[in-house]
Amino acid sequence: MRFACLHTSISSISIFEKAKPDGVELAHHVNADLLKRANVELSSAVLAETSAELAKLQNGVDAVLLTCSTLRPAAKPPAYAVDALLAERLAEVGMGRRVEVLFTNPGTKNQSTQLFTAIPGLASISMREIPNAWNAFLEGREADYHAAITQATDASDAELVVYAQASMAGATRNREGILSSPDVALQRLQAIMAQTQLSVSA
Repeated sequence: MRFACLHTSISSISIFEKAKPDGVELAHHVNADLLKRANVELSSAVLAETSAELAKLQNGVDAVLLTCSTLRPAAKPPAYAVDALLAERLAEVGMGRRVEVLFTNPGTKNQSTQLFTAIPGLASISMREIPNAWNAFLEGREADYHAAITQATDASDAELVVYAQASMAGATRNREGILSSPDVALQRLQAIMAQTQLSVSA
């Protein structure tokens, strides 16, 4: 299977390459300007431009994956948003469990809150921004960025910790019960496409 990925940070390429399952090939495309503009204002113009970019990537691939949580509303099938796929997984495994969603980019707070707090059946869910982590990311201090995420994860008393942004996936993990979008989204998308292909051939 071949998926096209639209990223807003070049650092996402290695994250998704590391997370991809066997049998999946990725084609990467980066437009950092979309996130810069969305962090100022998540306008209809930015979302429309994102949707147009996703549409351009559809030729020659089985599916298109938007890896930026802030821009999630722009993704409609055959384009998928990684955090929407992550939320589907949380709905499956989070029933009756205490969940904490960590995020680093203040600009994604509203989108992530709307998405994850709408999941039914969780014992509880809380949203927590990791202070100063996003500045470290923007300044290219990857080690500091990941260290802040690891520290926040270790301090959580939730049964499940969810990383709301794909960029968080590279943080060191000292505990079980962590869900991050790159591996979850790619595995779910692979399963969706496999089922679609079976239905078409049946």
